[in-house]
Amino acid sequence: MASDTAKLFEYMTLIGKLKRVKRTGWVCKGVTDPESVSDHMYRVAMTAFLAPPPLNTDKCVKMALVHDMAECIVGDLTPHDKVSKEEKHRKEEEATKRMCSLVGEPLGPQLFSLWLEYERQETAESRFVKDLDRLEMVVQAFEYEQQEQRPGFLQEFFDSTEGKFSTEAVQGWRQHLDTLRNQSQPNIQSSIQNSSSAGPVPNPPLPAPAAPTAHHMSVNTPCDGDKKRASADAVDLRTDAKRRRDSDSVSENCGERGISGARPQPGSEPRVSKGGI
Repeated sequence: MASDTAKLFEYMTLIGKLKRVKRTGWVCKGVTDPESVSDHMYRVAMTAFLAPPPLNTDKCVKMALVHDMAECIVGDLTPHDKVSKEEKHRKEEEATKRMCSLVGEPLGPQLFSLWLEYERQETAESRFVKDLDRLEMVVQAFEYEQQEQRPGFLQEFFDSTEGKFSTEAVQGWRQHLDTLRNQSQPNIQSSIQNSSSAGPVPNPPLPAPAAPTAHHMSVNTPCDGDKKRASADAVDLRTDAKRRRDSDSVSENCGERGISGARPQPGSEPRVSKGGI
């Protein structure tokens, strides 16, 4: 029993990591505060409740909840990671099997079966959930364009899904999204054309760095110890200069007034002590 409980908490801990794994595509584009894999999966699952008949709604929702769960172990792999589709599938299959082994039977095999069905794309439910996966991505891209106030800067995500929706319902939802996007961003086409002719749209500028602290120092910023040493050096230089000026003044006065600084009286001789001058 203790062993089963330990596995349960390991399973929960791994699943929890999905809340901290950022979606790679948004990170690469410099989106401010990009969503996590968990954020994405939740909206896909909630949209799966809208599965039209005769699709099995329960299966669609469950499939949406497991379709990316391997990413808590392997991360959100994309073509930018230079990992082949075959290698990506192998890594994710191993990760999914590990996850399913932690919950045992009968749930483990059920979860793996749902994941495998989604990967194979041979059933109507799996194709519907795949369409929702793509739809959620472009809906999020549209929201980020509005949030960043940069019309068309995520156009490549729309292009990557063009013509790939296989279910009639999701095709209609995508068309409605395109209409909303064009209405809310009237200059979207000119923005896309300009970005195409000018090259990739640059990522937004990074925020200005925070003032250096004891734990974050710029390579060109002296630390407190350096500042103190520099201040001490400056004081020493000023002291040396003052001493030189005083020395020069004393030398001049000595030549004029003698060692004591008192002007000698005419005809007087300096007194010499027994111990010398």
